[in-house]
Amino acid sequence: MSAEEGTIRVRLPEEGEVLGQVIQMLGNRILSVRCTDGYTRKVRISGKHRRRMWVNLGDVITLLPDYGMDEQNWGTMTHRYKAKGSKLLYQRKPDLHERHALLHRQPTKVLGQ
Repeated sequence: MSAEEGTIRVRLPEEGEVLGQVIQMLGNRILSVRCTDGYTRKVRISGKHRRRMWVNLGDVITLLPDYGMDEQNWGTMTHRYKAKGSKLLYQRKPDLHERHALLHRQPTKVLGQ
């Protein structure tokens, strides 16, 4: 497909990145995100993305867990998908859609239990 036919490119999550959906705005550049791996993380919006990307409740984002520190509780946002981009992402990767749908039915993992 050429550019005239309406080709839309979608950024796929890279190795180590996790998809998630914003469930709460905590303030001071911090979001509460429900991730596809079953954890609910607090995610920082880095300075690079702070002024260029406005994040709302329900947005689908990719995040990089803070490996080596506290990867089950904290992460850093790497990309935000617009509505059309998230639909195309789920069409290209149906397994991501299934994992994301499971998040709405299962309780999230709580550490220490």
